[in-house]
Amino acid sequence: METVMNAKRIGQEQFEAFTRECLLDRTKAVDDPIPRNKLKVFSTSTQARAKVSNSSPPSRMTMNSSHACTLAARRGMETLRSYFRHENQACPPALSDGGSLCTGTKNDLLTCLEEVSDAKTETPVTICIVLDGAAIVQMLKPAASKTFEEYAQQIFIPYMSTKLQTVSRLDLVWDTYLADSLKGSTRAKRRQGVRRRVVAAAAIPGNWQNFL
Repeated sequence: METVMNAKRIGQEQFEAFTRECLLDRTKAVDDPIPRNKLKVFSTSTQARAKVSNSSPPSRMTMNSSHACTLAARRGMETLRSYFRHENQACPPALSDGGSLCTGTKNDLLTCLEEVSDAKTETPVTICIVLDGAAIVQMLKPAASKTFEEYAQQIFIPYMSTKLQTVSRLDLVWDTYLADSLKGSTRAKRRQGVRRRVVAAAAIPGNWQNFL
């Protein structure tokens, strides 16, 4: 806004400077390039980019369902109620997108949980602790370990030992890859790269995060 208000004054000052230097004092040649003004105006302001939806166009099943719903509405309220008593799609549209389960962001749940829980800065006294094995492996980097056996003996097991110093029982929980699990579609999307068999003597991959 300030640039627009002072545009006339800036232009006048530059014109007077050009007249004085090139025509009167002749300290500069008339054909010398004039430096460009890099003034911020409305057109250079940062504009919010609209999010491009990656959703596919309506499927034939959705179109047929909408057509049937329209016909039921025209025939009367009883027909419409009877229509909604039955499943009209193979996958509920409220839970799926094109047959795939809708996913969300887990961090969005923290806002809801913070409203119904009290934050604690100290660990409560307990005799048992339950750890997520996958999260622990993500957290503990291999460092100088060359094989999976060295990783287990030098990093993973010592970390578990430190946790056992304060409790009498430690449970380590891992994911079970069931065939009909809700996580099946997510695993299928992440199933990329070279598959490796984890054995004690096997070498640890160079890129630990990509391997996980």
